[in-house]
Amino acid sequence: MSIALSDNIKMLRGVGPKKAETLEKVGIRTIADLLCYYPSDYEDRRVIRPIAELEEGETALIRGKIQLLLKNGFGKNTRIRLLVCDESGGIEVVFFHMAYLAKSLSKEKTYEFYGKVTSRGDRLQMVHPAWNETDGLDDAPGILPVYPLTEGLSNLDLRKYVKQALPYAPLLPDYLPREIREAENLAGLAYAVSNIHFPSDGQRLRESRYRLVFDELFLLQAALLYLRGSGKRTEGAIAFPKTVRTADFVKALPFELTAAQKRVLGEIEADMEAPSAMNRLVQGDVGSGKTAVAAAAVFKAAKSGFQAVFMAPTEILSKQHFEGLKPLFSAFGIRVAFLSGTSTAKERKEILAGLRDGSIDLLIGTHAVIQEGVEYKNLGLVITDEQHRFGVAQRTRL
Repeated sequence: MSIALSDNIKMLRGVGPKKAETLEKVGIRTIADLLCYYPSDYEDRRVIRPIAELEEGETALIRGKIQLLLKNGFGKNTRIRLLVCDESGGIEVVFFHMAYLAKSLSKEKTYEFYGKVTSRGDRLQMVHPAWNETDGLDDAPGILPVYPLTEGLSNLDLRKYVKQALPYAPLLPDYLPREIREAENLAGLAYAVSNIHFPSDGQRLRESRYRLVFDELFLLQAALLYLRGSGKRTEGAIAFPKTVRTADFVKALPFELTAAQKRVLGEIEADMEAPSAMNRLVQGDVGSGKTAVAAAAVFKAAKSGFQAVFMAPTEILSKQHFEGLKPLFSAFGIRVAFLSGTSTAKERKEILAGLRDGSIDLLIGTHAVIQEGVEYKNLGLVITDEQHRFGVAQRTRL
C-alpha cells in the first residue's frame, strides 16, 4: 500500500483514533508532520558497558540476565527489585509503582537496561531505567531519539511510528538545487530527515543538524523578506494612536521588564504607530520574555479598539499562552478566547460569533485561527509564536 506525505497519521500501524488525537496535540496530523517532528535530545546506546566498570553518576547501557526478582508491597506501593548480572558483575535495578513488571520480566532471560547509575550504601543501582528484552546477540541499539512528549505519548510510540514513516522521507521535496547544497556543504533533505531521527553515528547526526538548521534560518529569512516586500505598504495599514500607551499593562506584570525588553517594546510601539504595516521578528532564548513583549503589544491594539490574534504551532503551547495571558488581560477588561482543532462545535460557534461582532478582543490558538469560517470584525495585530514552524502561506493568509 502506497502512502503519501499528506496522508493522515492513522495510516500507520498502531495509530488508532485515540492515539491520532494525542499526536495532534503535538502538531502531528500527517506523515509529513511526523517526519518533521524532530527529536529534542538523544540517548547514546552505542556501547554496552560491563557492569563492573560502571561509576556513580554516569548514564549507561548494560546487558545482563535477571538472577533475582523481588516484589514488595501492593498496588501503587509496589516495588520491584532486580539483581541483573553480566560476566563482570551485578547491579540492582529498581522500579516503583509498576506491579505489572513482575509478570513481564523473567529470571534467566537477557535484557538491556539504560539509565543513570546511582548508589545506595555500598552498592550501585539503576532506578527506573528504560529496558527491553534481547536475545543477547543483538548489536547495541545505537543512538536513539528523544522527542517532546505529551500525556499518552511515549518515546517508544514515536520511535515506532517514525521508523514506519522513514521510507517515505525521499518524497519530501528538496527545494535547494544541487549546486547550492554542494557549495554550502549541505546534505540532501531526505538524508537529513532520516538521520536526524535515527543517526547511525555522530557524523551523520552533525550533517543532518547542519542541513536542518540551515533550512530553518533560510526559510525564516525568505519568509520575512517575502512578507516585508508584500506588506510594507500604507494601503489598509493601521496607525495606532500614540495616546494609548502600554505603561499600565507593564506595571501590572508580576516582574519588571529588562532593558532589552523595554527597548524592543518601544520599537514595536513606534512601528504600530507608523502609517505602514509592521513586520517584526522578536528573537530571544527560552525564558527571555518574548511573550511579555508580545502581550504588551496586544494591550495597545485592544485598547485602541482593534482585535488581535496569537497563533502557536501546537495545542499545548497555545493553551499555555491562553492560561497565562487571560488573567492579565481580564484585569483590563480585554476579552480573550481560545480556539483549536479540539474545540467543541458549540465552543467554536460561540467564538466565531464573538470574533464577528467584536466581543472577543484577543483570540489565542493553533492553526485553527486561520481556518475557513474564522472572520474578524476589526483585526489589527497578528502574532505567531515559533513562526519558523508555520509555512509562508499560513502567515500570509493570517
